Amino acid sequence: MGGAAHVPGNSTPAAEFNFWFDPEAAQIVLRSKIPVKVMFGLDICNHAPLTKSLFEQIIATHTPVTKLYEEDFGRKGFPGFLTNAPQTAYLWDELAAGYLIDPSFVTKSEFKYLDVDTRFSPDYGRVIPLDRKLAPEATPVQVMLDLNAGKAYAMYKDLLTRPVPHEN
Repeated sequence: MGGAAHVPGNSTPAAEFNFWFDPEAAQIVLRSKIPVKVMFGLDICNHAPLTKSLFEQIIATHTPVTKLYEEDFGRKGFPGFLTNAPQTAYLWDELAAGYLIDPSFVTKSEFKYLDVDTRFSPDYGRVIPLDRKLAPEATPVQVMLDLNAGKAYAMYKDLLTRPVPHEN
């Protein structure tokens, strides 16, 4: 989870937080010959806002998991829905993990050879096209671009609100 291929960043105008925080690591992965590389960046994640309404639907279930969720997303951490109601967060890591469970919620993607700008400049952490001369063995990255938000939200809500099995 990281990067932004076609949209502005969220840490700087150029870079998404994870790629901005360690662009050298992102560059190693993007230039690698790993056979399957899938990028859940802001391109797709910006289409999946986590609203207070969805938050309230989840915490209304009252399970041990949703009580932790309420504390983390409601009171202690970002977005703080219970203390700062107008906030909106996004499903970031949740989309990447959800894809491993059910990839069918992704509706649009593209394959591209990508790199990351590691020069100390305003573009530090920006996703850029790969100059193939720099990494001739690099494989393309599948960049996730859009999703069926209803399907993604339904899976997210279902997984968070399932009853916790009792241990014997």
